[in-house]
Amino acid sequence: MVRAISQQPVEEYPAGVYTDEMVVWQLGEFHEARAADELRRIAAFSPDALSVRFGRTREELVAAASEALAKIGVG
Repeated sequence: MVRAISQQPVEEYPAGVYTDEMVVWQLGEFHEARAADELRRIAAFSPDALSVRFGRTREELVAAASEALAKIGVG
């Protein structure tokens, strides 16, 4: 699932936590060091990338990836 996350936000109805943000958060909670490269890739996304329909940016996802890397201890 983490490999499928792209810089362009998916058009997902805003009903709480977005799927990709939950995946990234869960990897941090599990201290999943095997996901470090993917988390670094996501942390490097432009936080301003925008979805057209709902105006979602990548700001929260980028922050979640950075927090997950900190939890894993590989920053």
